[in-house]
Amino acid sequence: MALAAVGAPQAAGSTIISYLGPSVTDSSGSPIYFDALTGTVDTSPVAGDYELMLANGNLARVGVFEGSMLNPGSGRAFAVSALAFPDSTQASSAARLPFDASVGPARKFNSFLGTLAEQSVHLSSHSNASGPFGHFNSTNGDPVAGYLGLEVLQGGTPEYGWVSILVNPDFSVTLDSFALQTSGAGLTTGETGPVGPSATPEPASILLLALGAAGIAAYRRKRKKLESSTPVAS
Repeated sequence: MALAAVGAPQAAGSTIISYLGPSVTDSSGSPIYFDALTGTVDTSPVAGDYELMLANGNLARVGVFEGSMLNPGSGRAFAVSALAFPDSTQASSAARLPFDASVGPARKFNSFLGTLAEQSVHLSSHSNASGPFGHFNSTNGDPVAGYLGLEVLQGGTPEYGWVSILVNPDFSVTLDSFALQTSGAGLTTGETGPVGPSATPEPASILLLALGAAGIAAYRRKRKKLESSTPVAS
């Protein structure tokens, strides 16, 4: 199901830990476990791992591997957003954030039942609106993409992060990438910090090197031909 972390190497001194792929998708009875503190997707869950799960075939949820609910004792939380109006904290509805949204102390976080999408239609306890619960519900049969905001407590100090996900119409969840700012400062969704040099040249770099070598060889052949056809001065 899940693989060890594969991502871009971080530059020396970077305070952002990132996982940049490959993407993984959960299935019923097989959640995705990821560790924001190490930038890994774990094949076997570790206490404190976030979970992305398909539950009961009709519910997508974010949790933490210490039970099905996030709880204050886990030191893990997620950004929340009201279903019907922005000034209320919908305690169990995870916010669907756009790219480049701010994640930091100004945002509201909660640690109870992180619903992403749910098939059930019911009345919201914080508003008069009713409908499918969650901000990642598909309305046209297409997957719904977005970012989750994360808050991880380290010795009482919050660290902020994001995770890029896709909730499919069958309520399975695909994890694409995530990152955590370990300095205690906020960050924006999609931000990964400076990237260090890669030990393996990129394909484009290899192509440029090959073209350069071919050009030098052509130049040398042309020069040799010109030199051989030019009369030598007596």
